[in-house]
Amino acid sequence: MIRTPSDRSRRGFTIIEMLVVLGVIAILASILFIAGSAVTTRQKIRTTQNILITLDRILDVYMLERGTIPPYNPDQYVGTPGQNNGLQSYAERNHPARPDAAVFLAQASGYGEVDTLIQSIPNEFVRSRPLPNNNTQGVNAPSIVDSWAESGWPVDPENQTRRYPVQYQQVIYFVHPENTLAQALYGRCRNNRPYFMSAGPDRTYGLINEPQFNIQVQADDDPTEIARLVKRAISDNIYSTTVDPFDDSPSFQPAREWNAQ
Repeated sequence: MIRTPSDRSRRGFTIIEMLVVLGVIAILASILFIAGSAVTTRQKIRTTQNILITLDRILDVYMLERGTIPPYNPDQYVGTPGQNNGLQSYAERNHPARPDAAVFLAQASGYGEVDTLIQSIPNEFVRSRPLPNNNTQGVNAPSIVDSWAESGWPVDPENQTRRYPVQYQQVIYFVHPENTLAQALYGRCRNNRPYFMSAGPDRTYGLINEPQFNIQVQADDDPTEIARLVKRAISDNIYSTTVDPFDDSPSFQPAREWNAQ
């Protein structure tokens, strides 16, 4: 018997045809997901860049009012904003490897239109200090975070009475020309001007001991390999201004050794 078109339509899809359709749907869904993720990432990058532009504008106002860049006092960074944010010895001086921009905001507050500019930063990117049991030696000023920050200061799952230390949060860093450690790790200041920096989409600044760093590097690994991994980690960092590449000359060796510990 010859089947008519109406007969074939009544028998429905074959298993192979259904699998093909499901495969096409899965491919389209994957494409849409990837495209959506890319759009979201670009939006977060633009938002973070705008935050950095605002902070750089605050720096301009401060320098216009004072006629100089902010003073550098490493002790102000201790405990700001969270635990384990102490100082590291580098080039015969102690420096913060995680220089929270809260220190600069505390210095700049009250000058010209600085306070108005600070208030223009959306509240979702302004973080209050963690719980009081953290080191309170640091400045009394809010931290600014980027678009990849957690909501608030997440609680340590192993100890519900304390919050995560600073390395678990995407804090905006303030790199001062006198902070030779931060410059060796992230990039050198140009024309003696400080800069602000975000860890970017991968949420890693370039410090080996960051929890988001997916590669475990041992201290006895090849220094060239360590430098390569660090370069990859900082490749998507977002800066408020153009900086010179981080110091990969022999003078960078102490910072590289510190970073690998």
